[in-house]
Amino acid sequence: MAMSVALVSASREIRSSFATVIAEAPEVTLAGIAGTMPDLRTLVQETPELDVIVVDAGLADTPALEVVHELGLSAPLIATLVIGGQGVTLAAVVASGARGMLTLPLSLQEVQAQLDTAVAWSRSLRQHLTGELTAGGRGRILALAGAKGGVGVSVLAALLATRAAGEGQTVCLVDLDLRAGDLAFLCGVSPRRSVADLAGLAGDLTIRGIREVVVDVPAGFALLAAPDRVEQSEEVTAQAVRQILHELRRNFSLVVVDTGSVLDDPRAVALEVADEVLLVANCELISIRAARRSLEAWERLGVRTTDRARLVVNQSSKQREIQPDLVARLVKLPLLTAVASAPAEFEGPVNTGTLTGERPATGMQAAGAILAGCGTDAPALRQATSAGRGPASRRKRSRAGSRVLVEESGSSAVELPVFVLLFMITFFICIQGLVLGLGYIVAGNAANEAAREASVGRSLAEIDQVSQHAMLGLEFSANTRVDAGARVVTVDVGVPKVFGWLPDGLQAASARAAYLPEDDS
Repeated sequence: MAMSVALVSASREIRSSFATVIAEAPEVTLAGIAGTMPDLRTLVQETPELDVIVVDAGLADTPALEVVHELGLSAPLIATLVIGGQGVTLAAVVASGARGMLTLPLSLQEVQAQLDTAVAWSRSLRQHLTGELTAGGRGRILALAGAKGGVGVSVLAALLATRAAGEGQTVCLVDLDLRAGDLAFLCGVSPRRSVADLAGLAGDLTIRGIREVVVDVPAGFALLAAPDRVEQSEEVTAQAVRQILHELRRNFSLVVVDTGSVLDDPRAVALEVADEVLLVANCELISIRAARRSLEAWERLGVRTTDRARLVVNQSSKQREIQPDLVARLVKLPLLTAVASAPAEFEGPVNTGTLTGERPATGMQAAGAILAGCGTDAPALRQATSAGRGPASRRKRSRAGSRVLVEESGSSAVELPVFVLLFMITFFICIQGLVLGLGYIVAGNAANEAAREASVGRSLAEIDQVSQHAMLGLEFSANTRVDAGARVVTVDVGVPKVFGWLPDGLQAASARAAYLPEDDS
């Protein structure tokens, strides 16, 4: 998301220099330039999305530090920076409420660094006040660890990020399975950089550096991928992971970390700093044994105590000999949820790398249950859920449900006769059409028989009698006419009326047949 910046300065040189630097800085938008305090007030009112205001220390009408102080009172959610001048010290600038000071001449590197810090502060404060982050203005870290390889940690992590992003949270998915990470493939993206590229910046890590490494997944979250080459995993140290997660926590409301199934220093740090740790196992005895060994290693190495972790049983089924409750008792961890086995839903998306796009229903439902159980679901959804648990709300739902049933019953009572009437009309129209078509078939057969009789010189009475016998055994009335001049026999067959009424053109089926007298041949 691009940061919005405004400048307060009456100097043409500073205006030009600042605009030039901002034009070169990526993801920075210059919202406007004000020359006086009234102009600044108007700009702040018209641009509510402002992140940073840069104040020139050489303002003529109002001292710069007074401007910073007034902004702190009137717009406390907007960070301020001061462009230094003679007699202005960093201590005075910070004391007035600014987040930092820029020195002249302006350089792109310094401006970017100062803006990154100021914007991070401003947005963290806004998120904290609007309730998007947890206490302390920090996002939550949810770490998933596998009891052994192949239990589905990566699939669950991708689905958790997808579900949380769909609920409106800002989510970053981190692949710390450093030697065998496949989250990029599951999400259908091809990142050019990985967490190893951030490890070298750990000492000077900013959100801009993170944004240059993470890749945006179409499902609505950011992905920090694992290294493509195994040797790059050695560059990711425990200290780097700690600083990366700390910075991600400041800028995302939820950080989902896939730590794989192997415990090393970087992944131990992730398990240590995480707010929630989920151990993923399945209903196999070998998986249960591996889960027990993982917990013992966490306890022994001081990474995580068992009372600060929960269990997720993946690929469960009623046909299995070992059920999720038994897995939880054997592993000695509280069971958060059990994910039903659904190979038909997962096999295609996993094999084609479209998991976050196709979103299997079983997996998304399990992800929602995990987020709700960890308290990391969307605040609005959580409030709506908790508000619907009390007796009063149940009574309201009961009354509302009764009203709906009554309304639906009344609606059905009105609609059923209409449907029956329409069905009967359609049915009789179809029957009438069949009768009319049969009448044309009978008339054609009778006309051919009558034409043969007319060709041998039979009388009209004899021809009419033959026409009556050619009705194919049906009780249709026939009227035969012979035009000797035109040598044409016409037979009109009366069509029975199913409705009791037919338009004039459909009350009879008529057929004609030409003949040639044998005397002429």
